Amino acid sequence: MFRFSLLQILYILPGILLGLSTHEFFHALIATRLGDPTPRNQGRLTLNPLKHLDPIGFLFIILVGFGWAKPVNINHSYLKNPKRDDTLIALSGPFSNILVGIFFLLIMRYSLSAGIEEMINIAYYSAYINFVLAVFNVLPIYPLDGFHVLSNAIGLKNFRLIAAIQKYSMFILLGLVITRITTYIVAIPANYLLEFFIRYII
Repeated sequence: MFRFSLLQILYILPGILLGLSTHEFFHALIATRLGDPTPRNQGRLTLNPLKHLDPIGFLFIILVGFGWAKPVNINHSYLKNPKRDDTLIALSGPFSNILVGIFFLLIMRYSLSAGIEEMINIAYYSAYINFVLAVFNVLPIYPLDGFHVLSNAIGLKNFRLIAAIQKYSMFILLGLVITRITTYIVAIPANYLLEFFIRYII
């Protein structure tokens, strides 16, 4: 979906590691706060990248421009309000990536003041990749966070639609990537977020 040069890959590595770890940590944190002990019991309530990274998903991000981490397991029987709570858990992931993106832009701001060129590049690309992760994950395609939000919003009355999306999501996503439509769907909002926060932070 997104092609990076070797130098850019080195620049975005800190953003990927922190972004994926924080994304899954937020899922685990919110699920735990809402009553589900499963993430804590499985050791996912941590920012340690080794607990969250999926080797193949990580490699895909580097080579293809999109990928995945190990999903946090949620036991919905512990949730008091399953639809609402599952939506909050889902949204917490992309929200965390926006926070990480802002964090790197703050680093970029102080690096500009100090004139540290390499840190400026690392912070810029790391911020960008986290805005990409935030936008990508809100797409209403299974198993992304956006699918959980959509399925909880439209409910069982539209079970056939949800089942169809879930069944054909891999083909839908593959088609979007091959035709490069996903590049525009994700890149335009991600660039907007980047420019918006740069305007107010830097």
